Amino acid sequence: MAHGAMALIAWALEWEWKISEIAFRRGLELDPGSVHLMQNLAQLLNTIGRIDEAIALLERARKLDPTSVPDGSVDLGRLYELQGRLDLAVAAWTGALAFDPVHFHSLRHLGVHLCSTGEDARGFKLLRRAREIYPETPAIVGDLALCHAATGDTAAARAALAELEAWNEREYVDPVILARVHTGLGETEQAFDWLERAVAVRAFGLLDLRDLRFDPIRSDPRFQDLLRRMRLPDSV
Repeated sequence: MAHGAMALIAWALEWEWKISEIAFRRGLELDPGSVHLMQNLAQLLNTIGRIDEAIALLERARKLDPTSVPDGSVDLGRLYELQGRLDLAVAAWTGALAFDPVHFHSLRHLGVHLCSTGEDARGFKLLRRAREIYPETPAIVGDLALCHAATGDTAAARAALAELEAWNEREYVDPVILARVHTGLGETEQAFDWLERAVAVRAFGLLDLRDLRFDPIRSDPRFQDLLRRMRLPDSV
C-alpha cells in the first residue's frame, strides 16, 4: 500500500505519470489482489487517456470484490460513458448503487448523465438526494448547476454558481468545479480563468479533464496548452 500512497501523491500533485504508474504496478506485484490499487491505477490510466486499460483493471477489481466501488471520481460508468457505451454506463452506476445506495460518485455521475440525456427529472432526483446526504460538498452544487444549464434553466444554474462562488470565499473549492459550470453555461473565458487557477494550485480536479462536460472547450488552443503543461497527451 505504501507504493500506492507514494504514487498517488506524485500523480495528483506532481503530474509524474510514468513514475506513478511504475509505483502502482510495483504495488500490484507485491499485492496482486489489492482492489484499492487497481482502482487508483485505473484513475491514473484514465487521466492519461488509456481508457481500455482502465476498464480492464476495474473489471478485474469488480470480479475480485463485486461489492467494492471506487472512492475516486472515475468508475466503470464514467469510463463507459467516455466510450459512448451509455447503456453499460447506466448499468454500472445502477449496479454500484445497488451495493451502496448512498455512493457519492455514482449518485453524482448518474444524475448528471441523466440530465444530459433528457431524463432530467430522474437526474435531479438523484442529485438532490446526494445534496441531502452530503450537504457540505461543493461538487454536488456544481453538478446541480450543470443540470440546470443542460435543461435550459440558466437562472437556476447561475444561482447555484453564485452559491459556489460564495462557498469559495469561505473555504477552498476545487477550481475545476467552477470551470466545469462556466463551460456548461457557455462562458469560455471564465472557464479558462478557473482552469488557470486550478493549475496554479495543482487542483485534484485536473485529473478528470476527460470529463465530457469539457468537450465544448476541448479544441481551444488554451485547453491543449493546459494538457501540455500537465504533460498529458493532447487527445485527452
